[in-house]
Amino acid sequence: SYLHSGRPILATALPTHTQVLDETTAALFDPEPAALAEALVSLCRSPGRSEALGRRARELAEERYTRQAFLREVEELYR
Repeated sequence: SYLHSGRPILATALPTHTQVLDETTAALFDPEPAALAEALVSLCRSPGRSEALGRRARELAEERYTRQAFLREVEELYR
């Protein structure tokens, strides 16, 4: 649901998040309070980057995380 929202995502740069997200779909930061603050401030100061991250996240969601994408993958597996 976060990806589908089209809003910029802040996420820790841990495998739990980077399995789906990368630098093109989220502002990734080290799991430290100062790093979170820095990432948030950076997004606030860069509306173009924020918009691009949100747009790319939505595109990723449409490509990989919709019912249609799921059905395509299942069909591919059966082939």
